[in-house]
Amino acid sequence: MIVAAILGIALLQARAQSTPTANESLWQLHDDFVSSTDRADQIRILSEISKMKPQSSRDLDDLFDLFARYPQSETRAAAVASINRIGPDDYAFAPLLRDYLSQPDPKTQFFAILAELRLRDPKALPLIEQLAGQKFALKSAGNTPFSGQRDAWWTQYEALDALAAWKGESAFKLVKKQALAAPDVARILAARFWPKALPLFTDWANSDRRNRRNAAHQGLSADVPVANLRPTRAAMLKLVLDSGEPADVRHFLAIKVGLCSDDAQVADLIQRRQKTADAQTKLYLLGAIFASRSPKAVPLLENDLKTNPDPAARRGALIELKEIASPADFRTLALWTAQNDADASLRDFAQEQVSASSATAAAAAPAVESSSQTAPNQAAKPSASTQ
Repeated sequence: MIVAAILGIALLQARAQSTPTANESLWQLHDDFVSSTDRADQIRILSEISKMKPQSSRDLDDLFDLFARYPQSETRAAAVASINRIGPDDYAFAPLLRDYLSQPDPKTQFFAILAELRLRDPKALPLIEQLAGQKFALKSAGNTPFSGQRDAWWTQYEALDALAAWKGESAFKLVKKQALAAPDVARILAARFWPKALPLFTDWANSDRRNRRNAAHQGLSADVPVANLRPTRAAMLKLVLDSGEPADVRHFLAIKVGLCSDDAQVADLIQRRQKTADAQTKLYLLGAIFASRSPKAVPLLENDLKTNPDPAARRGALIELKEIASPADFRTLALWTAQNDADASLRDFAQEQVSASSATAAAAAPAVESSSQTAPNQAAKPSASTQ
């Protein structure tokens, strides 16, 4: 018995240390992950799983097991990446996914909705519509300490998002109705219907009803594809410049204006900021300029870094500069801050940035030296990057 136990442990350890291969099926990789006790090995297995498409009902069941049993973000991301490889031709999964949708467990339904968005089984659509159309038990998932209630809330949210992606404009009315019941749902309106939702959000933001103002806040602050923002840039900028609009409308729309601005439009924003006398409008335009991540913003950020009386704003300017300034220029500005800023914590932060940039430069130096010794007639090695 003892010998058998030792052999069993040795087998599990060997399996945990093995690297997944392309010959392993998805369900085998699932079993490898479950039996492994080494986190690095598990990460390698999850990487393999994320690249594989489920081929059988067992594969799908095992993906659900990973999704439901392991709440860690890496595990769920791998399971979702795998089911995202399902397409409309994989109709063999339809009965199993409809069975998942019919289960009372919210996590099971949630997983099925993700897969159905790829499969688009017409027979599953009524089940998703039923989930999406239910009355929200809570205004927000954060309003309860119970995980089961949170799971149910997020499953209904996911059903609404899937419906918006699946049915398009015909789902707008329901999503709008549910956003007034659960303000976070307005994020779906923003992500899926931005041009149509923008006037709605600005109307709600000026309402005397709290639920409408909350929904407007969620919608205006939501991430929106830049391609969806561009057609509304002029309308958004007009609202940013309107001193009669609520502060959060002007703030969030200024960021979105910046995100969808090209270089010429950033130059126009800079000119507008120089000409305006209103301090608040100047501030919103500055936010738009910074959000653009355009090199044209560097002089303004440098001025903010050196003259803004607020240490948090100066730190923010330094962080922004790291994103858009050249490495040499950023190092110069970080060094100036480390030596001259009045705030001790910001000086320390700036010195950390200087040290990090020095370490990066030192690490890159051998590669530069090595490349200079390449034979003159040696062809450059092709990049291994994928599309």
